[in-house]
Amino acid sequence: MKIRNILIFSLMGIVLTAFLLVPTTGKNTLKIDEIPYTWSHTKAVCDSDNYCEDIEIFCKEKEIVKWRFTGYAIKFPETWQDQRDEKTKNKIC
Repeated sequence: MKIRNILIFSLMGIVLTAFLLVPTTGKNTLKIDEIPYTWSHTKAVCDSDNYCEDIEIFCKEKEIVKWRFTGYAIKFPETWQDQRDEKTKNKIC
């Protein structure tokens, strides 16, 4: 469980760092349709209480160019186990 929490917080740190690198104010503000990205996908990020929020990650090759919360979240029961394999859970771009 501790390793899972470390991985979740590491992912959140990576995503936050990428978010901070994208300009968000002034004339450099990018809209989703203006982002030069190759592909995007959604990813559930869960905490130790099984509360998961969905984020959309925009990638250009293997780099995050932007991310945003989708607005979807769910709270799973205490007994819930994430069935995704580690590669899928940890994949970003």
